[in-house]
Amino acid sequence: MDLDEKLKKAQRLEKKSYYISEYLFRVLIIQKFILLPLAKTPITPNFITILSAIFAALSFYFIYLGHFICAGLLFLLYSLLDHIDGMLARYKNLSSKIGKLLDASVDNLTFNGIFIFLFFCDLISLQACIFALVSMNIYNCITTFYILNQLRKLKSIKRFGLKKWFLDRGFLLGIDASLLAILISTGIMLGSFELMCYVVGGIFLFDLCYRLIELYANIKGRKNDDKHYWAKFYQNNQSPFLPSLFAKFILKYAPKNAQLLELGCGNGRDSVFFYEKGMRVKAIDACKSEIEYLKANYAKNNLEFENADFCALNEISNAYDVIYSRFTLHSITKAEQESLLPFVYKALKAQGIFCVEARGLKNSLYNQGLALGDNAFIYDEHYRRFLDFEILCDELKILGFNLLFAKEDKGFAPFK
Repeated sequence: MDLDEKLKKAQRLEKKSYYISEYLFRVLIIQKFILLPLAKTPITPNFITILSAIFAALSFYFIYLGHFICAGLLFLLYSLLDHIDGMLARYKNLSSKIGKLLDASVDNLTFNGIFIFLFFCDLISLQACIFALVSMNIYNCITTFYILNQLRKLKSIKRFGLKKWFLDRGFLLGIDASLLAILISTGIMLGSFELMCYVVGGIFLFDLCYRLIELYANIKGRKNDDKHYWAKFYQNNQSPFLPSLFAKFILKYAPKNAQLLELGCGNGRDSVFFYEKGMRVKAIDACKSEIEYLKANYAKNNLEFENADFCALNEISNAYDVIYSRFTLHSITKAEQESLLPFVYKALKAQGIFCVEARGLKNSLYNQGLALGDNAFIYDEHYRRFLDFEILCDELKILGFNLLFAKEDKGFAPFK
């Protein structure tokens, strides 16, 4: 595969929702003018990271000399390079643990070091230094270790006010590394160091309060969580219609008169299809209103619908010939998946098959919205996790599965 093709395939790794300042750096500058020419050179992401550290150090040196305009421009160039290294790593598929550690170390030293350095140069007071450092690090700790963990549990999140208005237009409102760099660079060039510290610290505290209030409002109403999303979806797609392409595909692997369990049946289109093909079907879904509709209109002797969380089923052994999961494995968290897969293995008969179709890293929606970790995102007020194909295959093999067919590609489940 030539480099141009790799670049084209790797474009999916860039997200569609940006902080406003991040959009300026990534889209309007780096993607348009820098990234593609740079990607065709032997320059590595780690080299760019080291170069960014040099520019940050030079910025500190010029502050010491009193050349504030040069220092501010150098700090801005450091931030630009800080964006380039990560983007180059994704485009060249050169991401590594060492690279991430190096990048994080440079960022932490630079953003914390600038305030400490200004204090020792007698350019800011001790109070201003402490205010900026404490605000920034409290924000980072609470968002990383508390807010994001809570968002992972919610699976969906509603935005409010100005943040929602910006998000609807593809922008995230808040402070990020690029905005922080712009504020610091501007403060350095203007020589307004004390004011810069209070502005930066104040923005961090304001954004933190807003995010905590927003999180509280979502936790308070999380009983509806993802169920509300699907209930709303099924209002417009309630009656079973044509089966999915995946349901038709797995028929060649499923034994005749198979006992089939569907994990997350949705509007029941595949469940009804399997029943019509002579299978004995038990279909599970967490959307109560849809299950009640399916029970009233489609349930038969060999077609059973149950309202339940398929991640919390009672343990059963050797009960099913087929366990079917289409577009449901990516709707649960990584931890839930790790407990579900052993259940599936035990619930299958000796020659039983587990059929899975899920969103992967090649999906067009990957990297859109709010990142939660583990390749999970909240986009359009809905939780989606994108599975790493090779890792999933390895996990299934470790459990004892033999892979009859496995493929990752686009176009298996076309949608508008």
